[in-house]
Amino acid sequence: MSGNGIRTIALAGAGTLGSVIAGELLAAKASGDLDDVIILTGGSSDAASQYASQGARVELVDYKDEGSLTKALQGADAVISTLNAIVIGAFQLSLAKAAKSAGAKLFVPSDFGNNNDGQPEGLLAEKASYYALIEGLGLSWATFYTGLFADFALVPMFGFDFEKGLVTVGGDGSTPVSFTSRKDVARFVVYALTKFPFEQLRNKFLRIHASCKSFNEIVRIFEQKHGKKIETHYIPLVELEARMKKDPFDVFALLHHEWVKGRGAVGEPLDNEKWPEWNPAPVEEFL
Repeated sequence: MSGNGIRTIALAGAGTLGSVIAGELLAAKASGDLDDVIILTGGSSDAASQYASQGARVELVDYKDEGSLTKALQGADAVISTLNAIVIGAFQLSLAKAAKSAGAKLFVPSDFGNNNDGQPEGLLAEKASYYALIEGLGLSWATFYTGLFADFALVPMFGFDFEKGLVTVGGDGSTPVSFTSRKDVARFVVYALTKFPFEQLRNKFLRIHASCKSFNEIVRIFEQKHGKKIETHYIPLVELEARMKKDPFDVFALLHHEWVKGRGAVGEPLDNEKWPEWNPAPVEEFL
């Protein structure tokens, strides 16, 4: 049984990461670690029906309507946001306000992945701006820095076209980057929210990863594992900055700029040891 008072958790955003967290929340409910799971949805879907059939309380909400959100979040002790970067600016603060109005005591903002505890630029700066706003509501927060999703991020859209034998990265490829699979992120988040004492969560940055490797190391590991030569192209930092200036929504330039700056690594101290049995899968398993 949880000793931190978190017995009902609500989830907003059931996409790339949220869908995996939803599965772990439902498993925690089935095992008795949670009394209820609330899944917010902006419309009917097969996934929403499936969550309901597995025991979730699925709430249809209008993210533009704070009253709608407050009603849906009644009974939630904690609210997890996995809203994507496109809608965070429009909806996340309203979600936090609704969480407070509904009586929740903990809010997990959509700030997974990069370490934004510093001076991120561009779109990522918006994620880092929410902490003072959330605290100003009288609501506690907990953030999980996880690094890149090992099972999702190493794809052509982000410069990793292993099928064609071509990788494109920012800088010289030597900066360490953290990696954790979405499954392992979801496992740790749900375990922490249901098992950790509240003071280990309250206004804390929790830093976890399965592996920490540079992109040059990732390429070498892939080559050794598959016996295939990879051609690597490097984009200088000044070129990334020029691309960002020209197009603030150039996601490739934005992310690689942050990674070159070192914000792909979750930082120290790691919180892995707070759950010694976690044993996340190393990045090698996803190459």
